[in-house]
Amino acid sequence: MKDLFTRYTNDVIATAAFGIQCDSFKDKSNQFYEMGKEVTDFSGIRTLIFLGYTFCSKLMKMLDIPLMSRPATKFFRALIYETLESRQRLNIVRPDMIHLLLQARNGKLKGHDGSTSVNDKKNTAIELSDEDIAAQAFLFFFAGFDTSSTLLCFTTYLLALHREFQDRLQTEIDQVLEHAGGKINYEDLHAMKYLDQVVS
Repeated sequence: MKDLFTRYTNDVIATAAFGIQCDSFKDKSNQFYEMGKEVTDFSGIRTLIFLGYTFCSKLMKMLDIPLMSRPATKFFRALIYETLESRQRLNIVRPDMIHLLLQARNGKLKGHDGSTSVNDKKNTAIELSDEDIAAQAFLFFFAGFDTSSTLLCFTTYLLALHREFQDRLQTEIDQVLEHAGGKINYEDLHAMKYLDQVVS
């Protein structure tokens, strides 16, 4: 289940943050998935490096010991820079995190009420370098890759142990599916109170 959920969250984050379509179920060893696993692997020496950065980051930087593996860092940086360059050159728009960060940088980010800026200032561009955008997208990936799959594993395990909660959740999902005609949108998902309680 851990492998299944890790592949699923990898594909979701690849689409939501980077605008990349990858199918980690069909292509078991795609580069995006493999690099994601490498970045989030804190076993062995990586544990000591992580602890070193936690307690004495200046020393670790002085010794030039990277927190993440150099090949994985190079892969994600190149991927994001290439995506930024091609989107700006070809004027590509995708509904993902990189697009939102580009809009914020250009002062075109719309608030939920339709206003052009989040702070009620007119068309205020936020100073974001390509490096800042790369860091934000990578952080989004890093924070969600292993944590989301672990949450899903624990949730399914507990639902398997407690059949009465599983049945109650299934009933709620079936009712919403029936009401939505088989196609759930965000509002339908948001209305599932018991699902929210289970995940929380």
